[in-house]
Amino acid sequence: MWSKLEPQITPIHDIHVSDRGHFGTVRLNYRDQRVDALGYMIENRHLGNALLAQMADYPKVDWRCPAKVERLEMVKNGALLHCDQSDEAIKISANLVVIADGGRSDLISQLGIARDTHDYEQLGIIANISSDQPHQNKAYERFTQRGPMALLPLDGQRSALIWTLEQDQAERILALDDAAFLAELQSSFGYRAGNFTKIGARHSYPFIRVQAREQVRSNVVLLGNAAHTLHPVAGQGFNLSVRDIGGLIEVLSNAHVAKQAIGSIAVLNHYAAQQRWDQDKTIVTSQVLVELFSHANPVVSAVRGLGLAAMESLPPAKGWFNRQASGVAGRLPRF
Repeated sequence: MWSKLEPQITPIHDIHVSDRGHFGTVRLNYRDQRVDALGYMIENRHLGNALLAQMADYPKVDWRCPAKVERLEMVKNGALLHCDQSDEAIKISANLVVIADGGRSDLISQLGIARDTHDYEQLGIIANISSDQPHQNKAYERFTQRGPMALLPLDGQRSALIWTLEQDQAERILALDDAAFLAELQSSFGYRAGNFTKIGARHSYPFIRVQAREQVRSNVVLLGNAAHTLHPVAGQGFNLSVRDIGGLIEVLSNAHVAKQAIGSIAVLNHYAAQQRWDQDKTIVTSQVLVELFSHANPVVSAVRGLGLAAMESLPPAKGWFNRQASGVAGRLPRF
């Protein structure tokens, strides 16, 4: 799909990590890391359009949209999906159902799969920001007394803002008009990225960690946020989900070659066991980063500063950080 995506993609060439008001800064450059880019930014609508266009190359895929799965019925050797498609009730049988309908999955609730949740009592404010200075393909991760914020480069002079705030603070700031909001943002972030001049539509959502206690059953597998929803401070939820998808494709391909039923619990348990270490490591790492970077405690701030200063002075540590952040440090599928 890269040829379809590339015209809409903004590469990240530099990453600047800092803790406002404290020592310790990390600077990453793509040339130093010997990669084409430290990451890539694409707006969700462009990614969605490219995915839909790619579907035309797979005539064996029966694409049904708009449609909704109202109920999932487990039957012998498979499942039956009761769907509403353009106000018409239809049924679809399947040997394997992949449930990927998000962290508030109705289908998981129907199946009675328990989920462990943790409410961080934080909101993330998401918006596109324009500045009077070109971003030069630089991303910022800025830790402040109010909470971490990130600016990620988009086309033109726009950047994507992700601002983590305690719930009451977020609600107050969201209620401000655009000029007052930009003033609050400028005060918290500083002027490293220039003067913020314009803001697009603002959105917010709560940060809640969700983990399904079962990711596989006979003829059913959970993927994406339905399986595990992470705090976005480490930016690893999407990367982990993509690695899970690759791992599932690997296991199902091998099962098909071996003439095994792809929905069998033995095959799906193999997938779950294969991905468990990667998932556990990523979830724990994300949680540690939340504890380390979401608090203004002076002791935590000092530890944070020492860590950033040490990383800046040790090139191997920078390489490790880059591999973790870019999502290639986990288990990659073997095809």
